[in-house]
Amino acid sequence: MIKEYSKIGEYHIANHKKSEDYLLSEDNENMMFLCLADGVSSCENSLQGAKVISNKVKDIVAHIDLFHFDEEVIKKLVIDELQYSLRQISQNENIDFLSLSSTLLFVYYNKRKNKTLVFSLGDSLSLTVFNKEIEIVSYPVQNFQGIYTVTHHNIKAHTHIHIFDGCFQNIYLFSDGAWKEMFEENKIKKSIKDILIRKDYQMLDDYFNHCHNYDDCSYIGGTF
Repeated sequence: MIKEYSKIGEYHIANHKKSEDYLLSEDNENMMFLCLADGVSSCENSLQGAKVISNKVKDIVAHIDLFHFDEEVIKKLVIDELQYSLRQISQNENIDFLSLSSTLLFVYYNKRKNKTLVFSLGDSLSLTVFNKEIEIVSYPVQNFQGIYTVTHHNIKAHTHIHIFDGCFQNIYLFSDGAWKEMFEENKIKKSIKDILIRKDYQMLDDYFNHCHNYDDCSYIGGTF
């Protein structure tokens, strides 16, 4: 089961803009794939960039056996392919490469190999619920100048990959506009923890619907 939720942020509403969070998923006999790309609000074409990299990485995991490589090779392969795709868009449509800036977080479970890969670049967050406890799978990463995106120079050094044998019972990917509403004093709020443990998606949606989120607020969850 895959659940998606997205809500436009108050900043974008005030400026008559669309949400720049992009969600993409696939669940078939070979794989489960969950992806969240968060376009940078200050970049004019970031939603387009988010869509391009999400669809490109879905194509990569469908056609290349990433588990054949070590983590450093996977980083280089994926980022080089994504940046090449964005540069092609930039050249073909005569738009600034940096205007396509977006973060990227995806989870790929290969059902035949029974292996899971989590790829994290930027300030989104992923977590899983196990034995009634919340475990962070990938943490958000940013620097004092802002967030890291696919268009950054030397971004491989700030990209994190985790490979697991088997699959998660469940996993959730949250944009920064979502997870920042879930934490209080660096801890997940008890009410949110209870919702996640119960897998009560309607309550989670209701919670976000009542938040006055400045940024776009999105999540995608998968039950394996």
